[in-house]
Amino acid sequence: MLSQSHRQRRYFYYLTGCELPDSSLVYDIKTSKSTLFIPPIDPDSVIWSGLPVSTQEALQTYDVDEVLTTNDLSSFLSAHKSIHAIKEQISEGAISSSSTTNTDSLKTAIEDCRATKDEYEIALTRKANAISTIGHTAVMKAVKKARNERELYALWMQQGISNGAPENAYHSIFASGTAAATLHYVRNDQPLEGKLNLLVDAGVEVDCYASDIVSTRCWTLNLSISSNFPNKI
Repeated sequence: MLSQSHRQRRYFYYLTGCELPDSSLVYDIKTSKSTLFIPPIDPDSVIWSGLPVSTQEALQTYDVDEVLTTNDLSSFLSAHKSIHAIKEQISEGAISSSSTTNTDSLKTAIEDCRATKDEYEIALTRKANAISTIGHTAVMKAVKKARNERELYALWMQQGISNGAPENAYHSIFASGTAAATLHYVRNDQPLEGKLNLLVDAGVEVDCYASDIVSTRCWTLNLSISSNFPNKI
């Protein structure tokens, strides 16, 4: 059972679209066949979390040619003498010592591919930005009535979750007053009373594609406090 929210690794998700934890992918260059390996059903886990995705369901959901369980991974790879893998992202014990493993070129190849986005990836990024826009707009409307950073942070999260983006692209910052000068502010719970300004740096992600709407911006909270400031600079 997972003790915290699972976040799939970006390279793996880019190749599979699969969010299932502890999964692996093998792509045979010679045959152009892709095989996804997902965890087998664990009866103890089913009691807590319900039935997981089956191999049949995974085959229908993800764009791969075959789906097996991770119990089959080692024997599957043992039939391959030359393997390309990403360093530090290989399942422990999956690759036999008799295989020649190249861990240098694949990461560079994937990073080069990810630099160019297709129409589907661009659509996901636009969707993430659209949902972030909804969240920022809601915060702007509530900022004059909110009592603390916590209320605005909660409103931001509620808008993301209710619109289909429960994950944030990075840790959100809702910093009021002098806290706005903190580079990576994490509290997001301080009172707004008597504060001049609020800094917001927040963006959701959709299916591991992130948004960042000119991310950091400041809003005036109390015009009376700023009345002694010049109108023009």
